[in-house]
Amino acid sequence: MFDFPLPIQPSTYDMKDWLGYFKQNKQARITLDWSRELIVDDSLRHPLLKTLQCFQIGETGEGEHLLNYANKIKNADYIACIELFIEEEQEHARLLAQAIQSLGSSPIQSHWAQTAFFILRRLGKLESEILILLIGEIIGLNFYAIARDNVKDPTLTKMFYQITHDEFGHTKFHSLYLSHFFSQLPNIKQNLIAYIWRIIFIGAALVFSIDNRQTLKNLNTSPISFFKTCLLFFNQNCKKIFSQLFTCTVEKVYGQE
Repeated sequence: MFDFPLPIQPSTYDMKDWLGYFKQNKQARITLDWSRELIVDDSLRHPLLKTLQCFQIGETGEGEHLLNYANKIKNADYIACIELFIEEEQEHARLLAQAIQSLGSSPIQSHWAQTAFFILRRLGKLESEILILLIGEIIGLNFYAIARDNVKDPTLTKMFYQITHDEFGHTKFHSLYLSHFFSQLPNIKQNLIAYIWRIIFIGAALVFSIDNRQTLKNLNTSPISFFKTCLLFFNQNCKKIFSQLFTCTVEKVYGQE
């Protein structure tokens, strides 16, 4: 779609490789022109703003809780990766805030969905926090990919292209870490964790699909189709994380290998 030299994400659990990727990705950013008026159909502008405001507040935060847990791993490369991951999330918050302002509105200060995710992420240790974080990452990745492919404005298209690339890397990075961790657990415990995670994900994806149905429809995607695509990608990550518990195929809608 675009000939941008974005870094290729590692495929193995090697924190030195991932640290190199995150450092390179920090430098190789797409330049966005916010000086011109954004071209967005009137029918899409209001629902898109609502959706972007929800995602923007979810990307905002210092990541202190996650970093505190990561520090207990005693792996300097992993800790550095988490720090750069948090920086990317904060960059997404900045980009989305700019898009919201350019569309004629302002970021919101709170949202019930993000409050729910905030509470869930603090109920356990590092691995459970990452599992909950991945739910938002997977739903966000699927939405950003749809927005990238369907918005008409070139600046927004480039922004969504950049965020989709980053989020794909985030899901891959976290899935590889969790796979390494959960491989040490007995299958019965993996099954229980995967079952609970799946229930939470289905609930979150359904709520998002319904709550943002107008945005999805104006981006040429039905809420049902969006939910199914999210579930397919979720299943793919389950297979990575819990090795033998799930099998699936996923459509290549993310512009990634």
